[in-house]
Parts: sequence; C-alpha cells; structure tokens
Amino acid sequence: MTLDKVKNSDIIPVMKIVNKKPDVWSYDAIFADGNGTVFGSKEKPCVIKSVLYAPAEALCLIEPKSKIFGDIQSCITSSLRKYDFVNGSKDFFNDLKSNGFKTALVTDMPEHIYYMNLYRNNNLGLNKLFQSIITLRPGEKNKPSPQTYKRARYQMFPIGDGKRKRILTFENDPKGVRAGLAADMDVCAIINSNTSRKHMREMRDLTKLEIEHFHELM
Repeated sequence: MTLDKVKNSDIIPVMKIVNKKPDVWSYDAIFADGNGTVFGSKEKPCVIKSVLYAPAEALCLIEPKSKIFGDIQSCITSSLRKYDFVNGSKDFFNDLKSNGFKTALVTDMPEHIYYMNLYRNNNLGLNKLFQSIITLRPGEKNKPSPQTYKRARYQMFPIGDGKRKRILTFENDPKGVRAGLAADMDVCAIINSNTSRKHMREMRDLTKLEIEHFHELM
C-alpha cells in the first residue's frame, strides 16, 4: 500500500525498517505505561482518559449521597467493563512475574483516580500483575516530565546503585518515550494499527526499540 492511498487517514500500516526488539532478559527491571500500552478499552484501546479522568474528578466535587454521584459512578463502572489488557501485555508480564522480574506500571493517572476506578471497580488485577504501581502525585508533572519514572526507579532500587540498574520501559506515546529517556531508561515504543502517523514518526525519531505487541518478546 502506498502513502498516497492513506494520505487522508491519520493511521497508516506499521512498517518496521531499522528498529529492533529489546533484549528483555538483559535488564534489571521492566516498566510500562498503562493507558494504551498495558490496558485500554476493548472498543478503542487508546481511549481511556475520557472515562476515567473527567467523571472521577467530577465525583470529588459532588455530594456522595446525591443521585448524580450515583449516576456518574454507575457510568464509570459500566465503562470499565469494556477495559481489558491490550497488546498481549497480560501474558508478557505474567511471564516476567513467574521469572522473578521486577516490574512496575508507571502512569500519569492521579493516585486518587486510579484507586477510585481501576483498583476498586475493575477486575484487571493490575496490583497482582505488577510488583509496583506508580501514579501521579500532587505537585508532580505529567509526562514528558520524568518525575514518575524517577520515583519508580527509586522505589524499585532505594539503596546503593539504583542509578546503575538497567531499566526498560514500554510506551505508546511520544511524551511517555521522552519521559523514560529523561529518566535514563531504555524505551521500547509500541507501534501498531492504533498508532497515528505523527506519533509513529516521533517515537521512531526518539528510540530504535520497537514492537507491535508483547507476544513478540515471548
């Protein structure tokens, strides 16, 4: 397929040319972004914030016993039933867990929103799949700031030579790739049919590590 045939679309076929797969087993720890990388909507894998962020923020401002509070919470719970693991992430991280790997989910999702939604209302079991879950704390900046990744590194390796540990993280967005690189980590981009042309180009400019899905590494 030529680019002329898809020039009116933001999505183009995945074309891997020079990028390579990471040697997962050579790292001391494996991290990953959440939204669109590990989990997402079954209907639109990269669209999750519109459901998780706005309604949950609204709940913080509404009287818990009111009808509108219950209606919004029901909407969130219903929407979460459409969420699942994507890109073969569950099998991959289960494999890492069974081999004793240190793993962490590093997300821009604020802490209270994560626990209000994904932790309490969803049966994904992220807390069982990952050794640690790092969420955005008050005062921290979203990616591409490396703050959450740096905190994840320190939490995983709090003593001694943590800075010398080799860490690989997976991201599906240029901002996340930049955050991982700024935290002195190797970053593998997830590039597949859900990746926009702009994001594909940006991520390939930033990193040479690339996969379409996690099963490639198993």
